[in-house]
Amino acid sequence: MNDLLIKGYTYSPSVYFNEQTGELNLDGAYYQEYDIAFFKPINDWLDSYLQKKGRNVTINLKMSHLNSSARRRIDQIMERLQHYHNSRKGKVLVRWYYLDADMKEEGQELSDNFQYLPIHVLPA
Repeated sequence: MNDLLIKGYTYSPSVYFNEQTGELNLDGAYYQEYDIAFFKPINDWLDSYLQKKGRNVTINLKMSHLNSSARRRIDQIMERLQHYHNSRKGKVLVRWYYLDADMKEEGQELSDNFQYLPIHVLPA
């Protein structure tokens, strides 16, 4: 298994998933309409990574903008991670970094929706 690297640009965030550390970083803004193609390699990589018990995952989300379809994809990722965490197969930590009040609210909503995941909402 290799690290996952997706270069970001104006309308989508950069993605880096480090296989050695279990750290996934999403950094930037997401404005695209076609989110399935963007999130597919992330989901595939995560599914493969979580096949092995005892893996720890740290998600660092530094999003300056998320449209509603991308937010649904993030929620789907969080559902899988919450299941993994609650089944005690491994530990998950989520850090939501915000730049403004809107993104802080998004992070707090994520934390409220996934109460069984340790989600920290932090200023960037």
